Amino acid sequence: MGLLNTTRPLIRHCLAIFLLTIHTDLCFGRNIQASVGGKSSPFRAEKEANSFLQRSSRHKRSLYHECYVEGCSFHEVDEVLSYEGSREYLYNMACNQWPCVTGCTCAKAHPGGNPGSGSHWRRCDDINECLTNKGGCREDQYCVNAHCGYSCPACTAIANCERLICTTASNHQCNRCNFDRGGQVIAYQRVASGGYPNRVCEQRCSWRPDSKFCYPGRCPGTPSTCTCAPGFGGNNCLAISSQPTIMHCLAKLQRIVGGAERDTLEADCGAVTAPSTVYVGRHIAYNRLQMTWDSSWIGPTAADWPRPYYINDFRVGIVTASTTWRLLRGGSVLRSGTITCDIGHNRDNPDTNLHDCVDHGDLTLPALQHGDKLEFKARATNGGYVVINNHDRSNGVVTQNPRQYYQGSEVIHTAHFTYDLRDPVHCSVASSCSSKIMEIGPPYTKNGQIQLRWPGWSDEGSGLGRYEYVVYKLQPYGDVLGMRSVTPVMSGSQNVSGGAGMVDVTLSEPGTYCFLLTVDDVAGNYQRARRFLIYDDVNNVTVDAHQPLWADSAAANTSHLWQTNLQNSLGTGTKISLKWPGRYRNLFHHQHKLLAAIEPYDPPIAAGYEEVTGLPPLQRSRQAIPNTYGIMKVETVFAVDHAGGRNITTPSDTWTAVPDVTAQGVDLDIPRVDGDSVRLWLRAFDIVDNFVQEEVLLHVDSSPPVVQNFWLNRHGVPALAVHHSSDLLTMRFEFEAFDDHSGLHNIHWSLQDFLNSSTVHGEGQVAVRRPSVLHPECDPPHCACIPKDSECYFRNYEIVPDLSKMDIPVGSHDHDYVFVITVTNNAMLVTTVTFQITVDESPPTPGHMQDALSGQRDLDFQQDPQLHAWWDGFFDRESGVQFYQYGFANRCLGQDEFGIPQPEQIHNTTGKFGSWTAPAAGTYFCTVVAYNPALTLSHPVCSDGITVDASPPSVRHVKLSGYHARPGLVSDDGGNVWIVNKDGEREVVEDPPESCSLGL
Repeated sequence: MGLLNTTRPLIRHCLAIFLLTIHTDLCFGRNIQASVGGKSSPFRAEKEANSFLQRSSRHKRSLYHECYVEGCSFHEVDEVLSYEGSREYLYNMACNQWPCVTGCTCAKAHPGGNPGSGSHWRRCDDINECLTNKGGCREDQYCVNAHCGYSCPACTAIANCERLICTTASNHQCNRCNFDRGGQVIAYQRVASGGYPNRVCEQRCSWRPDSKFCYPGRCPGTPSTCTCAPGFGGNNCLAISSQPTIMHCLAKLQRIVGGAERDTLEADCGAVTAPSTVYVGRHIAYNRLQMTWDSSWIGPTAADWPRPYYINDFRVGIVTASTTWRLLRGGSVLRSGTITCDIGHNRDNPDTNLHDCVDHGDLTLPALQHGDKLEFKARATNGGYVVINNHDRSNGVVTQNPRQYYQGSEVIHTAHFTYDLRDPVHCSVASSCSSKIMEIGPPYTKNGQIQLRWPGWSDEGSGLGRYEYVVYKLQPYGDVLGMRSVTPVMSGSQNVSGGAGMVDVTLSEPGTYCFLLTVDDVAGNYQRARRFLIYDDVNNVTVDAHQPLWADSAAANTSHLWQTNLQNSLGTGTKISLKWPGRYRNLFHHQHKLLAAIEPYDPPIAAGYEEVTGLPPLQRSRQAIPNTYGIMKVETVFAVDHAGGRNITTPSDTWTAVPDVTAQGVDLDIPRVDGDSVRLWLRAFDIVDNFVQEEVLLHVDSSPPVVQNFWLNRHGVPALAVHHSSDLLTMRFEFEAFDDHSGLHNIHWSLQDFLNSSTVHGEGQVAVRRPSVLHPECDPPHCACIPKDSECYFRNYEIVPDLSKMDIPVGSHDHDYVFVITVTNNAMLVTTVTFQITVDESPPTPGHMQDALSGQRDLDFQQDPQLHAWWDGFFDRESGVQFYQYGFANRCLGQDEFGIPQPEQIHNTTGKFGSWTAPAAGTYFCTVVAYNPALTLSHPVCSDGITVDASPPSVRHVKLSGYHARPGLVSDDGGNVWIVNKDGEREVVEDPPESCSLGL
């Protein structure tokens, strides 16, 4: 019992495990399921289920059954094989079913415990392919082993290496550099670097274009070690720094006449720089130059500078020789040329021997000046070429590169010839003195006594010698003045040593004069100078009255009196244009051409010694003086006021010259507004300052006249547009017309048919109304005065057509007409206004009215004395209803009691209702008429009346139903006697007895 108690828990646990095993096998086992009723069942068959409770007997099975039926685990295999055999079996099985990739070999693994079969029974060990022939990598690659494989990275690059080898990433070297043609024919050489052999391809001087051939010179290593031969330098020693040698040099100027040499002048150029200059006189015109010289230059020899293998050919020497010349003036080159020695040599055929040059050339020079230099330069230049062998081809074929040329040096020897051609000079030309080349006084004068002086002359060469002067009166030749075959007025001369430097000249006739001065130096060089002068003390400026002075910008149809455009202070707007063609003249100056151009002198006068150009007042030059009929200057000045010019009667001193006197007109910027007046003064001058002065007065108006308040008037009522009658003569038109700037010029009217404007019923003029002598008043606003001459004009006008102006005086009912007013101001600016008129002869049609507030029903009685009436239904088919008149009275009003102006107690209104306060109780009537725009009234319409009763109310004839009274007599406060019956009805007793009355 104790054991049972002790083992009961254990039994209970075992039973639970057993049931759990059965349940698990029944639910999740892989055995064939029982079939219940032919259908699959989740429960075991009975026999199979009982087998769980029976002791099983185990028999030893085969390796196939244990591994492939029971499950190939180490435990199952171990039941058939030994321990080691089981592990070997599972290892082989893993290598077969899970083989290693190429590059690895399969080896035994030792998993812990007794695991089942799988790849964990083997491992994959790496095979190092790099141990055998670099794994097959190329020589420019190295082998790098990896797990189950390897790679072949490229060797580290070496610049300019043609064949690269390596065994590791750091162990690389060049087996052969680029352009290695064997022996000394190499462009790069292998050298060690960083302790590694053949690590660098180092460039050498060679034929390659990226290297140096360095000749003539030596290059033992890299291009940086290139050393050029003496006299050579630059890249590849292609620059020659040593100059050729000129041993003999002579320059000659020659004058050749008919092929024969007449004059020769020599200058030595044996030195690089000429020791002095050779001066050339002005009187010999040399026409040829000749140079004689020799030069040489010898280059380096092959013995001193051996040629490297890549130098194919080398030649240097003199390649060019020439003579250049320049004509110099100050620092400027006036002319230049070259005389080339034909030595038969050039840079492809240099001369290695002594070179002689003897040659000449024609010398054509421009006009020479003192101090001009003729410079000669003998030039020799060395140079040559070198040819390089090209070893670029790898097949051993050697070619030659194109020739490379040496940049040579030039040697220059110089000779100078200086021309001494200086004529005498005046300080005003040579420097900046204030003296004139001749002093003759004012160039335009009325004084015939002239003092001629000539200070300021000098000669830096041989010195001054003599002065010669001649005075001519110039004569006209066509359009110019000249001195052809003209006898001098006077002439003379003075020596410098004994002369006073002045002479007095008397002029007796008006004209243009020439003063000619010739200044000689001791060597025979000379300078001529001319000055000009106009003298006239007789003639004056005249006015041709047949030629007008006018403002062309002003309106022509106002006789150029009114300017009809404006301009602001910024110049925006039309200019005022003033013209005077042919009006002003100096006939003597014009006919004798005193102001014409002057012919040049022959031979020509040197620049600066004649006033070629220049205009008055400072100069009389050869240049023609612009003029018209002898008038050479016109000046203008203007002034503006707003008072018709009355405030601007004197010109200011701000005269402005007309830019172009030949235009005989000028356009002026004159700011102005409407109503301004502009006065312009003009002065016309001749050359000796005679002038005439005239003036022009303009008035400004750019705006057309104003026409306003244009309408019909009837019965004193303005602003009508409908006429009451087909009789057009009964029309009365009113309007305002005015122009505050220029006033009115004329007024024209016409009456036209509206539908056909060619049908004109009438037309005429309306006189412009102005104050008269008898009625000088001009009271605003119906009259105003303009600035010009304070002219005054009335503004209000009336037109009443009459038979003399009306061709068709009768119109038609219900027809339209147009009244046209055209008003022109004194500036001839026009305003046209049209006004449409309708003829309506019929009165409005009457309507109806009510005694009540507007819109309410008619009343007959009221206590309030404030009466109201309203009306409707009045109409006029042709022109409509313009307004109404109404009046209240104790009777209906007649048509003659209405009118314009409205009578007393009659009211005008455009509404359809009226009000009135009655003065006392009674019955009143409201009468209304309607007017159309022609002021024709309708027939009156009267209300049916309304009674105003202000008495208090009273009660009579009261009857009470069902009321019973005692019959008898009664009396009231008024003494009346009544008989009352039983029903309470009463009846007055006529003339009751006194006793009856008193007894009650």
